[in-house]
Amino acid sequence: MLCAKLLPSTVAFYEEPQPARWSREGKHWRLDGFTDIKFDEENKTLSFKTNTFGLLTVIQDSHLNMPFQSWEIRPRGNNAALFTIIAAIVELEIEIKDDKCCLSQPEDTPELDHLRKKWLAPKDLVKALKAAGVNIFPEPDSSKFVSMTKKDEEAEMLTYRCMAMTLPAFAFSWSKWNAEAGEDRIVMQAAEHLEDEPVNEDDWCCYVQSVRRAKKLKINEFSEEFSVDHAEGSELRSNMYHMLTDSASEKARERIQAASFRFLHCAEELIRATRLFTYS
Repeated sequence: MLCAKLLPSTVAFYEEPQPARWSREGKHWRLDGFTDIKFDEENKTLSFKTNTFGLLTVIQDSHLNMPFQSWEIRPRGNNAALFTIIAAIVELEIEIKDDKCCLSQPEDTPELDHLRKKWLAPKDLVKALKAAGVNIFPEPDSSKFVSMTKKDEEAEMLTYRCMAMTLPAFAFSWSKWNAEAGEDRIVMQAAEHLEDEPVNEDDWCCYVQSVRRAKKLKINEFSEEFSVDHAEGSELRSNMYHMLTDSASEKARERIQAASFRFLHCAEELIRATRLFTYS
């Protein structure tokens, strides 16, 4: 039997999709039983031969955009931020405003047109992106399918919360040192940032967060080797929130204090969903 399937126009395929059949006995999808598989990317059709009757579907690797190459999140005025993730294949930009977020980039992927500039709650955006073939949201078992940097979960979740609480006035970015810092340390770059423009490369500083303390590091992203030595003139704090706000400008502290709880919660929910420090 020859089958041809027109692929949905609202799903992005970043690799050649595979036909799959449902096994009633095993209660799972199987990839065997198909021959002469041909994918026409231009016409978005998949043809194949099979002698199997029953429920058929088309699948692709749900983890192909993990781990991430880099990421950055920066404020864009009051109760707004821009979240950029350069994943394994796709580069995404997600805007955050009050308690909603929306996909703004990429613009050259027509399969995502129905999501672009559509404001959604974080959980709904996560669901919509997954349904559209863009999965940047690890599941509890994702470590079985993709390489990751194991981190202490308590320290990781604490860092996400501190990032969200200071996001109204601080930008954060991926650091190559996070992979070398050990399981009990989270390393990131941060910079006070009050303007809606890209962060100046010279403004970034490296910080480390563990379960019990945070500090500013002496090294930067261009240092030759990793070191936990703290920067001259800086002091230890219990977490990144106090580390950043204690040295922040008056305007930065005012913006943090005036931030909407809905915005802070939205930002934290979205950041946590991506598990940035373990999957980049």
